[in-house]
Amino acid sequence: MRATVGASRSKTTPVANKILNERQAAQKAPIKVAKQMQSALKKWESLNPKDAEVALEILLGTDFYDRTYAMLDDAKEVYIKRQ
Repeated sequence: MRATVGASRSKTTPVANKILNERQAAQKAPIKVAKQMQSALKKWESLNPKDAEVALEILLGTDFYDRTYAMLDDAKEVYIKRQ
């Protein structure tokens, strides 16, 4: 079956290939973002206390806290709906 799928895909037009590639990228985007967020948290955890304090001061000078709170609040609502 996979050979058939690959064969039929090679016969598609450039426009169709572009649409298929965009769909695949869109499906992978949330996974990519989640992995980037996990990576950022690991980097944060590995900072020494002084560097973590400086990083926090920089972030608090932005809307980071509000955006993070909103994101976590949305995630909590999704989690509650799934139960």
